[in-house]
Amino acid sequence: MYPSWRREPGGAAGIDDRVSRLVESLGEAESIVTELQAELRARHAAVDRLRAEEEQSRQLAALRAEEAKAVKGVIDAAITSAHASLQQSMLKEQSELRARLKLLQKDLEQAQRKSRKEQMLFFLAGALLSIPIGLLVNAFS
Repeated sequence: MYPSWRREPGGAAGIDDRVSRLVESLGEAESIVTELQAELRARHAAVDRLRAEEEQSRQLAALRAEEAKAVKGVIDAAITSAHASLQQSMLKEQSELRARLKLLQKDLEQAQRKSRKEQMLFFLAGALLSIPIGLLVNAFS
């Protein structure tokens, strides 16, 4: 018995299943990218809010220079930390997606090569069988 992802040898259904799974995986990757973009926008909004808070602290600096300087340091550290973690997570997710897409492309290329080989075998089998059959037909006619 063959695994569930593979049909009988020589069957085109195995390739079709693999290609279907590949298309589904690419769709899933696209939805993940969309989710990442939404999260990036949300994080950018958070950074914008932090920058607005920073502007408020600058206004307070005119009234209380030393207190505002301390608040600004805290806010700057928070912004820097948020920005760094955002960049790290995005770079990690991008590299994971690239690796996954490379694997999917490799699977697709393998499926295409296998399909080409099968088509060539069918062609050769047809050619090799048709010649003797043609000779037999001519001999008995």
